Amino acid sequence: MDEMDALPDDAVEAATQPSQLRRINTDFLLYRARRERRLSRSLADGTQREKASLASEQTFRRCLVLNPDDGRAYVGLGTLLANQKRFTEASELYDEATRVTSGTNPYIWTAWANLEARQGNTARARKLYEGAVVADVKHAAAWHGWGALEKRSGNLRRAQDLFIKGIKNTIGTPNPYLYQSLALTLEDMGEIEEARRWYIKGTKAQLVSKSDALWHTWAKMEASHGNPAVVRYLYQKALQVNPKSRYTYLSWGVWEKEQGNWANAKDLFKQGTELNPRDAAILQAWGLLEYETGNPAAARDLFQKATKMDGRHIPVPHIRTNAPTQSHTHTHTLTPANTQRTRARV
Repeated sequence: MDEMDALPDDAVEAATQPSQLRRINTDFLLYRARRERRLSRSLADGTQREKASLASEQTFRRCLVLNPDDGRAYVGLGTLLANQKRFTEASELYDEATRVTSGTNPYIWTAWANLEARQGNTARARKLYEGAVVADVKHAAAWHGWGALEKRSGNLRRAQDLFIKGIKNTIGTPNPYLYQSLALTLEDMGEIEEARRWYIKGTKAQLVSKSDALWHTWAKMEASHGNPAVVRYLYQKALQVNPKSRYTYLSWGVWEKEQGNWANAKDLFKQGTELNPRDAAILQAWGLLEYETGNPAAARDLFQKATKMDGRHIPVPHIRTNAPTQSHTHTHTLTPANTQRTRARV
């Protein structure tokens, strides 16, 4: 029996409607376009990378021809153009998209705002983020992007206000990055107790509590302002949520090393490497630990492995080939605080 024969007549009719078929075809093409876009960013060969990028662009444009009011295709193509630094084209595309969709799609507004913010057009980006939350007050990405923009501009109180508004407007679907960015902003303002209060609130929200990034950054704050038992508890919670988190293993290991607990640090670096064998930063941290505890042969082996895993990881070969006095110069590069905060804002 044909699959269609097993369906009720009204279901068959709905499934074969032109609008339904157009949606199915668009979904398939979007999947292919995104896959090609990801491939273009991972290929080392320039010719192959350009070929994949061109294929992605052509597929996104086919999506727009097939379904001109599908915001996903506009955002996907705009992201590709921005990655290629074709900013003017991307901006014009988003302008067209807001007109085609009558300004009702918050994803398009937010993508356009992110593009303008990336180019340093703060005033323009601010207006576009506002357009996004007008289109949908529950759009967490818009609140988060706007708050991050204000924070980068030094307007910490305004950023705090926007993050809180975002949290209040997304109660039904809480967003971990809003809680995390709010707490980080409060920490930057020196309001540690208030930051701690929002971390606690965040970890009590069902969806947010499953974010290892939130537990991790809370642990980082307590490492500076709390007690060791609390720090370890929070890092453990982060690993419960994401047992393979390379950020957590690296950060926790560095902290244990700073406390003089070299055995604990080594165990964490070892576990992190077993779960993330291609992570150069963990290998580098482990190598530095071995070097500073009098095991230069083991350190050299770890540095060489790190370089093989990621040749772009500049600090590794630099440390490996320089004098011993240089080793401490790069200790700060091991700490993923900046990496983690950037990750939270994206």
